Amino acid sequence: MDINRAKETIYALAEGIDPITGEVLPENNVCNKSEVVRALYTILNVYEDEKQVHKENKKEPDHYDVELYERLKILRNQIATEKKFAPYMVLANTPLMHLAAQKPTSEKDLKGIYGFGDSKIRQYGTIFIKEIRNYIEGVTKKHD
Repeated sequence: MDINRAKETIYALAEGIDPITGEVLPENNVCNKSEVVRALYTILNVYEDEKQVHKENKKEPDHYDVELYERLKILRNQIATEKKFAPYMVLANTPLMHLAAQKPTSEKDLKGIYGFGDSKIRQYGTIFIKEIRNYIEGVTKKHD
């Protein structure tokens, strides 16, 4: 449900109207308005928080591992070639930069990264995580 639909639903309930049918609810089924208002504020606050986090994550990170970024870009391009997709359809450059900055090593870690929803994690998560782990192992071996 998007935020506008949620607002419409809560406003309808506050007015004593069934949000699905549009019929006036019987007096004994009308919601307590203070509960409806609290629910609306909760939904709006969650929405605004998520919107702000998404906006912040969408920006390119200030610092990221350029070498890892280049490796991830090559991997992304290989995947795109195999699937006959444009590279951005696999993953845009900004999420690659976030991967190179945060270096996630599990699917759980990917959930907080811009550009990685459930679908992208299912499709490409394991592949990118494997590349990041290989890179980290290689860097660790160089320093030993």
